[in-house]
Order: sequence, then C-alpha cells, then structure tokens
Amino acid sequence: MKTKISLMAVVLLAGCSSAPVTVYSDNNVVFSGSITRQAENVVELTVEGDGTTCNGNMTLPEGPGIVDGKISCNDGRRGAFVATVDDAYSVGVGHLDG
Repeated sequence: MKTKISLMAVVLLAGCSSAPVTVYSDNNVVFSGSITRQAENVVELTVEGDGTTCNGNMTLPEGPGIVDGKISCNDGRRGAFVATVDDAYSVGVGHLDG
C-alpha cells in the first residue's frame, strides 16, 4: 500500500554557502543533512534518515519569498516541497510518495 509521507524542513541559512537542514516526517523519521548554495541562486539539498538518502534543489528568489522544489530518494520515492525563504532561515513543507 502506497502512502504519501508529509515532510517539514527547517533550514538556517544565515548567509552561508552550506548550512544544516533537518526534515521531519509525519511517521517520526528525522532526516538530517545540508544545503549548499550553487551558482545562479540554486540550492542543492541532501538529507539522510532511516537508511534513506534524498536529494533536491530549489532556486532562491532575489529577496524573501516562496519557492518550490523537487526531491528524490535512493529508495525510489519522489516528492515536492514549498519553502518560505528569508535571509536568515527557510521553512518548508512537502510530501514524498510512498
């Protein structure tokens, strides 16, 4: 039976080129990893939890704003997220198929 897993991410940006990220799932799995700023305001996300590694990306706005991104995991799951981005932090929500 496939179920969607809801995710909530919290990222502290603070102007760094790489920053920690924590993702909480609704089935109590905590993913942790980092985001890394790339060229052209693109941010790459890598998190691991419960034996699963997930990667995603998003393009940051020029100032505070709302962005969306995609995520895929090494166990075949894929999903999407929406994040509110500010200069110091980002908070997002999303889902993985299941």
